[in-house]
Amino acid sequence: MGMAAKAKNIDKIRLMRYNNKTTEEKKRQVMNIIHNAVCIILPYIISIIEIIGVFVITYSACSGFWKYIRNSFMKKNFDIKTNLAKGFATGLEFKMAAEILKTVIIQSLDELYVLGAVILLRAFMSLLIHFEMREEHTGKKKRMKKNKLFLKNKSENEFDNQC
Repeated sequence: MGMAAKAKNIDKIRLMRYNNKTTEEKKRQVMNIIHNAVCIILPYIISIIEIIGVFVITYSACSGFWKYIRNSFMKKNFDIKTNLAKGFATGLEFKMAAEILKTVIIQSLDELYVLGAVILLRAFMSLLIHFEMREEHTGKKKRMKKNKLFLKNKSENEFDNQC
């Protein structure tokens, strides 16, 4: 009997064993296959998402530093703080997405505690960054409104002085 015939016989035996199982056993077997596939593939996906988060944070930091240098020496007026905060928030969201995916492959309760603490810390940092961005945006609006009133009053005063 050749190798191909032996392989066919083995496949037939496996198929007969599979057909003789109850539907509950079949479901368990399929779920085990899916779980094993997820446990093999998910760490790679998590690593890719974490690397994307690191790249976003690194790019934001380098871009912010470059704009800071240009503001300092070339007297430009870039909004460094807001852009930096947006980049950091986006990077943290990628990192948090990776942490959430890690919950799928946790093996022990200790790992769950550590992962929960990391997720809470990153969520808190993200919340602080968003709060800071909102405060910066609100402050800009107030300054712009104040400048408009100042310019309006100044132009009215100049008009009165001319008359």
